[in-house]
Amino acid sequence: MLTTKFKVSPYLTALLAVTVLTATTVAQEAKKDAKKERLPPPPRQMLFKIFAPIMKDIGASNLQKATVVSGPVEMKMANNKKPGKQWRIRLGQSDFKVTIEDVSELKLATALTYAERIPVAYRRALEVVSEDKKAGLAFYKTLGGAAAHGGQSYLNMIPLKPARAASVIVHEAGHILEQRARNTDKELLNKWAQAAKADNIDVSNYGNQVNHEDLAEFARLYAFCIDHSLGRGKLKDLQKLAPGRFALWEKMLELSGAKPQPQLDKIFGPLAKTMGKNNKEKAKIIAGPTAVKMPIENKKEKTPGKTWEIALGESRFKVTIEDKAQTTIAKTLEKVEKMPPAYRRCLEVVSEEGKLGLSVYDSLRGRATGQGTQHFLRIIPRAPVRTLIHEAGHVLEQRARDTDENILWKNGVAKTHDNISVSNYGNGPIHEDQAEFARIYAICLGNTPADQARLRAASPYRYALWEQMLVLSKAMDAQEAAPAPNVDFDAELEKIIERNKQMKPKIEKLNENIKTAQAAMKKTAVGDNP
Repeated sequence: MLTTKFKVSPYLTALLAVTVLTATTVAQEAKKDAKKERLPPPPRQMLFKIFAPIMKDIGASNLQKATVVSGPVEMKMANNKKPGKQWRIRLGQSDFKVTIEDVSELKLATALTYAERIPVAYRRALEVVSEDKKAGLAFYKTLGGAAAHGGQSYLNMIPLKPARAASVIVHEAGHILEQRARNTDKELLNKWAQAAKADNIDVSNYGNQVNHEDLAEFARLYAFCIDHSLGRGKLKDLQKLAPGRFALWEKMLELSGAKPQPQLDKIFGPLAKTMGKNNKEKAKIIAGPTAVKMPIENKKEKTPGKTWEIALGESRFKVTIEDKAQTTIAKTLEKVEKMPPAYRRCLEVVSEEGKLGLSVYDSLRGRATGQGTQHFLRIIPRAPVRTLIHEAGHVLEQRARDTDENILWKNGVAKTHDNISVSNYGNGPIHEDQAEFARIYAICLGNTPADQARLRAASPYRYALWEQMLVLSKAMDAQEAAPAPNVDFDAELEKIIERNKQMKPKIEKLNENIKTAQAAMKKTAVGDNP
């Protein structure tokens, strides 16, 4: 037998080894890739989990109370024809019905606490279901296992604990207001599905079941974010996390009539045209002009001006005008003469020793047309009378604060009781709400007693508190002021302060949740799966 020996090259052996190793590595990587492809996608973020720290006890800090307009009227319940009773209710600017099945044994007072806890905008849902022969907010002993049912023809629910009931109502309000808005735009639910897809974030597990429940759950979350004490400043965060749904829900609020909400400025602002029509007294110059140096804000140098001493009725005060200001003493006094007599007190305060009185500058910091404290009252020539009166509000409030250091914060309590906005500008810091109310009060005071009565009915707590400020600042005699409301402002202020302390860690936790969610969504958006 012929035997042939074959000698393998060392180089060929090494090459074969590398080939085998490479093939093995490729196979292992392929297995890893396949396994990676089989991994489920990262979980979607969920708004209810993110905002969980504030989604409790909605409306607990609402102070506005409902009153009975009429009723009870005996009737048959719409759902089961069993006996019940119906009342007509007034809550702030809203009128609606409450109907209670007799066997439910629910007290009207308890039912009203439910309505008092929901945000102002959502009261529109109660109005919608109270139209014509509808039953309004209707309570049954049982609804076959459900807590509530809602559509623009009805809002039925069973008795629950107040916080739970209010949370249920704002969910059902989502259905009601969406259906009312859909009367105008029939494609809203389809648009909602598109917005939800674009947002790429869930609202809640219950909302994931069907499109219209996703909407109602978002409406519930939005309500928590506009709550007085729970969602302070968090509406913008909700908008950033779900911009599509947010814009569409606000559009539904508008189409359903829930927005824009009533404002004192919209009701009484137009009366400004006739403000001061009954003022007969004219200002007189009793001394001046005297050359002075006027301080310029945030600057060491001063600007030249002239000061006059003025008499108007029983008031004596100063007016100082910067030399380069394009105005005259006569034009300035025309504005002063339109102020209500009580507001002249602010001119006296800023005319005390060492102060310049009403100061007119060519320009002020930024785009300001006026500035007011109890140390100065500044305007520019083009500032309207309403600016002068607004700044007077700041002056008199600060002077009142010398006697009651918490008077401004009590205005926050009064605002919560009234539960109506003064103006868009007043929706900022509480001192601007107070000054804007001072402006509206002056408008009504400068017109008719009937206008004053309407303002007092629309905002009774601010009205009484502002008159307390006028008394403390010596702008009004105590016997002329409206009776103080039956509220312990000091006690309620303490409750609010304590509530804010309790909310602080919850808000901090929510901020952490938002930051984490935004980071996760950003990673998912660029394909960097965690």
